[in-house]
Amino acid sequence: MGACYAASGNVAGAREAFARARDLDTLRFRTDSRLGAVIRRVWDRHASPESRFLDSESVLTNACEMGIPGTECLWDHVHFNFKGNYLVARALADQVVSLLPESDRSMSATNNIELSEEQCAERLAFTDWDRRLVLQEMIRRVEQPPFTAQLGHERRLQAWSGALAALRGKTGRDGLERAAQVYRAAVARRPDDWILRQRFGSVLEEIGDYPAAEAEWKKVLDLVPGYYEAFFKLGDLCARTSRFAEALDFYQQTLLARPNSYEAMNGVGLALMEQRKLDEAAPWFERALFVHPAFSQARVNLGLLESRRGNPARAEAHFRSVLSTDSNNVAAHIDLGNLLAAQRKNVEASEQYLAALQVQPGDSTAHFSLANCLDTLGRTNEALAHYQEAIKL
Repeated sequence: MGACYAASGNVAGAREAFARARDLDTLRFRTDSRLGAVIRRVWDRHASPESRFLDSESVLTNACEMGIPGTECLWDHVHFNFKGNYLVARALADQVVSLLPESDRSMSATNNIELSEEQCAERLAFTDWDRRLVLQEMIRRVEQPPFTAQLGHERRLQAWSGALAALRGKTGRDGLERAAQVYRAAVARRPDDWILRQRFGSVLEEIGDYPAAEAEWKKVLDLVPGYYEAFFKLGDLCARTSRFAEALDFYQQTLLARPNSYEAMNGVGLALMEQRKLDEAAPWFERALFVHPAFSQARVNLGLLESRRGNPARAEAHFRSVLSTDSNNVAAHIDLGNLLAAQRKNVEASEQYLAALQVQPGDSTAHFSLANCLDTLGRTNEALAHYQEAIKL
């Protein structure tokens, strides 16, 4: 009803209907009218000259079309986008400034220290790479129930998919280098910001500069001793550079800090598998799945392990099990394709590589493997196109 009222220009009706929908929401992620009233009553009871009340609802209402918070400041019905966060943070900053002594407020006004949204993004190193990661996570969430039953779900997903394609176009090699430059400037400005450094490490890892990424994660560990995620990422970086004994040590340190880390269990399994200790590796993948049964990466790795053991049927069963619940799992498609190609089932293998590329068009491994299959099938021109794409990537 709210959407219909808004489309017909009935602003008052739209506001009332949307508010009613929020208050009747089955999943109460949001503060409804009753809780909002409670918060205001508490404020009225305890208000003093030394405290301030920030009405974030009004902040967003005043910033959005028709006074109805929407896509201008929200990803969905719950999560702020960058602009929404900026608007609330700026309003909070104004309230904080109002509590400062008069001399400090005058200095603030004289120096005009308020940052624009764009300046905040630069200071926080919020790049197109970061926007892509946020959007990928939002898409991953809304592809799962109960969000698939929301009104306008398909329309939203289509819009987000288009935006994601555009961001992928901006985060190729050149785009990642631009993001790294933004991060370098931000880190130089705030060298002790460990969150900034861990994100910078992830950018460098995606670029493929593993030594620089490792250096950033070690700086994170210096700033936050015992931080489990830093141990885990250092394990991953060691594994990427075939230093499996070192990787194993970092994964085990991760498990000391966080015993139920199924990702670290999976890492231990991978490090052992790459050292050809298959019998030692298998229980770690199984343990990861016991802790988190939906952790598809461990299931994929069990498939790889069975393939190495010479059990293609068991390997295929693991890969297809993953795809039965996660049809967009790129690793499962590629690994199943490799398994089928090894059995000279090139038509079926090529279908798996194509499925991987539908999800992740810029995957060079999928392009190269598909090219090999097509070449074997005598489809030389198609193979050449995919070889060229793999080289480009």
